[in-house]
Amino acid sequence: MHNNNDAASELAIEQAKASAIEKARGFAQKFGRAHIDLACHAALPLLLTPNLLYQIWLRFVSEAPWTAVARVLLSGLCREVGYELYEMNLDVRNLLLTELKKNQEHFGSERLDELAKFLMDYVKEELEGEDSGVKDLAQAQYWTSLVYTKPDQAINELVRAIELRLKEENWQELFRLASLVETFAEPLTEFAPLLITYARGMRSYTRWDKEEAEKQFRKLPRRGNLVQIGGIDLSIPLKVRLVNGQKKSVTFLLPRLKQNADIRLIDEPGKWEAYGSRVFGNVASSLKYEAPKEIKNLDLLPTMWSRPVSVEMALHNNHYPIREQMIEQWQGMLAALALAEVRNFPLTAQLLELRDFRHEKFTSSLWELLPNDNNSLYTLENKHSWEDIYIFLWNGKPVGMSSPSTLVCPSEEGEWLGLPWWQNCRLHSPIQHLNSFEKSLLWRWLKNLRKQLNNHNGKKQAINTIGGLIDQFCNNLNADTQPALSLTEDPQFFGVPLNRGVLIALNKPVKSLERPSNVRLIPSPEKLISNPEKGKSLDLLIIDPEIARSWNESPQHIWVHGGKTLASLKIEDLQTKKLIWQDVRWIESKDLFLPEFSFINLEEALPGAFLPKETVPLTFEGERITPLIPINPILLEYLTPEDIIRRIQLQPF
Repeated sequence: MHNNNDAASELAIEQAKASAIEKARGFAQKFGRAHIDLACHAALPLLLTPNLLYQIWLRFVSEAPWTAVARVLLSGLCREVGYELYEMNLDVRNLLLTELKKNQEHFGSERLDELAKFLMDYVKEELEGEDSGVKDLAQAQYWTSLVYTKPDQAINELVRAIELRLKEENWQELFRLASLVETFAEPLTEFAPLLITYARGMRSYTRWDKEEAEKQFRKLPRRGNLVQIGGIDLSIPLKVRLVNGQKKSVTFLLPRLKQNADIRLIDEPGKWEAYGSRVFGNVASSLKYEAPKEIKNLDLLPTMWSRPVSVEMALHNNHYPIREQMIEQWQGMLAALALAEVRNFPLTAQLLELRDFRHEKFTSSLWELLPNDNNSLYTLENKHSWEDIYIFLWNGKPVGMSSPSTLVCPSEEGEWLGLPWWQNCRLHSPIQHLNSFEKSLLWRWLKNLRKQLNNHNGKKQAINTIGGLIDQFCNNLNADTQPALSLTEDPQFFGVPLNRGVLIALNKPVKSLERPSNVRLIPSPEKLISNPEKGKSLDLLIIDPEIARSWNESPQHIWVHGGKTLASLKIEDLQTKKLIWQDVRWIESKDLFLPEFSFINLEEALPGAFLPKETVPLTFEGERITPLIPINPILLEYLTPEDIIRRIQLQPF
């Protein structure tokens, strides 16, 4: 009988196969026979690059259009696992390879051998190179070719590789090899079932899943702690319990690791081992975390630098669980800094030099736990790049900080009250909240920031990563690139100069440029003709926060004056004279009419006078009246009485 776990596992396998069939069928129906033929050939390599697939297309499936290469890589059959590096879903891969082998009439009986030979030749040069990562990938591709053409030789080489790693106790390599053998499970089932079972047990063991490891190793014909595979004795780790006994319950305090996790837990409880700083990034990208709702953050680091280090991992690690969400927050903070003058944002900064406070308890702890500078974008003379930090404040409250590895780091709980792209208590992408002119200004500012990245002795890989994210941000803006960059004239716009390394590019936000006003009152032509001097008078602006709703337009798309939009203008700044416009006059819409309405208790009491239309007859105590229009006299300086009357209707309420 099968237990529940076995039944669930079998169901999952069947569902995965059904999904693979559906994906392949959908791809074939959408693009046709030639495209699915290319996909069948693309299934042999473990990993694909655009160049490798192009070479396969050119040599084996040239009848397909050249665009088929991109369509295969970008379809649901594949997923991107690195820069220009793609992996085909294992079930899809096995399905397409089976199709390739079955369809000998179409491809020829030797097609798989020809394809495998091509792949061996393709990776030959990389196998002889010095880059260990490239060699590992090339070796895996080579073994893949052998598995489908010379399985006995492949088995022998894989077993010897495992034997060597066992002697070295190289658990990381054993995990990699075991995972690789598992991907060969289908083609090797007939030739090496023992090797597949051993690999599954070893893979579970290196991931500290001893229960599953025991389950797999018990299936093997053992002599003591050895099992013979392909004439070679492979050992089973002694710490694995090979006899049945009472099981202890296990409670997981952290998420499980992904199947393709590239880290290994310690092999003994309570044992400590030293790892490099990159282990934090490996941990973050290896967690199998399935959140029931939106994730705000993943802070598993026992350090006061948790947030900036988490943001660093998210931006520099393509497999970080909530990377896209972190990138949006990062973009939101950069946009707030860039448009601080244009939008009149209440952003200020304070400089914290930790060296000056290292004798105080809290800052001494910060000092001792300074993050690693492996991803620093700049260096400081005689200082660690993390020593000098800027704290950014919104309305006087901290909302983020500078970071040598990511430029800026928004705080997890920062309150950006009034910022349009701060919603549901977190920053989002600003793009949909910007007008086309603001997008162009932000694009120029980001391009300047991108250029500055190369000027401050930063780590090359870090510069490339952050530079790539800035380029992606610029592309997503889809902005007009014509306006020249113009920065604020205030050298300390944020209260202090931002001058540490590349942060100098953040020091000046975009200058607020003049645009034609959308709320300027256009004078009556007759008024200008009758009084030519009126042409020299100041323009009158009518300001109404509700005008955006009336016009069915976003506030950031309505220009007022001096580079201010309805979104960035604070009317209280005009009211309190904190903001003074010398070159225009302004009035709020509520002040266009006087507070009191007067009338003459007589119908048509002013013969010949200009009176507005009435939607219904105006009466007082049942008698018709003559209204006295309560307009602000300032309107008479710009409009003729006829124009005013045409624009007004009287309606009782």
